[in-house]
Amino acid sequence: MRIDLNARLPMEEAEASRTRSSRPLANDEAAGQADLATASNSTRVRSLAQSVLDAPEVRTEKVDALRADIASGHYEVSARKIAAAMLEHVLARQ
Repeated sequence: MRIDLNARLPMEEAEASRTRSSRPLANDEAAGQADLATASNSTRVRSLAQSVLDAPEVRTEKVDALRADIASGHYEVSARKIAAAMLEHVLARQ
């Protein structure tokens, strides 16, 4: 999955409009506040996106636990759950 760190998000505009005060502002002052809010949100989005990109794609602790359960014979498969998941998948495609 690729994340475009330069893309503008709809939330940036909504957040910028919420941060403005209720008194009328001069054009330069309003533009400055909107730029500040947008820059702040962009920085936050980039930081969150980088956190996601840095996270491992595979949760190794879960995989290791499942492998151990399978190896020891303690992992039980529910035929009912598998059948339900298969039906749900087929029905979702229609």
